[in-house]
Amino acid sequence: MTTETEKPALQRARSQGHQPFNDLVRRDWERFIRQSPDNFDALLYRPNREETQAAMTGAMFGMGDMQQATISYEQEPELVAALVAPLDDDGFMSMWDGDAMGMGDSGILTVLLSCVLAPEGSILEWKEETATGDVRSVFWYVQNVRAVGSAAVGALHTCVPCGDLTQAKLEAAKVAMGDNNDE
Repeated sequence: MTTETEKPALQRARSQGHQPFNDLVRRDWERFIRQSPDNFDALLYRPNREETQAAMTGAMFGMGDMQQATISYEQEPELVAALVAPLDDDGFMSMWDGDAMGMGDSGILTVLLSCVLAPEGSILEWKEETATGDVRSVFWYVQNVRAVGSAAVGALHTCVPCGDLTQAKLEAAKVAMGDNNDE
């Protein structure tokens, strides 16, 4: 019943020769974000690569994921243009919706970045105007990154609010110096 037959030779690979077009679309993605009238400046803090790779190696059973690992952000932040992605994906909204009954009051934000791809575990900081007209710094943690297209010409960065990095550094310095007067 089973006889060895030769498989036909595959002549053309998927996406073969698409690199120039993919590079063009990637540059257009960056240009779209930078030139959008709704963009804003953000500082991108990338996680320390060695710690990120160490958190992802080894046996997966019994190990926490990237979001449970201790991550440091020792390098200087990168200035990027950011743009809030329109949330018109009903399935995504209902998945993250919580108790808001489809209204999207979930504490998440999806952004497009001019750097195309920021790794999971990154932190974004930007200035935001409040209803009273005051400007405050806000910090968002990149929880998930979804590539756009099979060639990853862009990415959707799903972010959740995180603590103030500046305040956290000050508190850590106080503890390190033994000046913990909060007790």
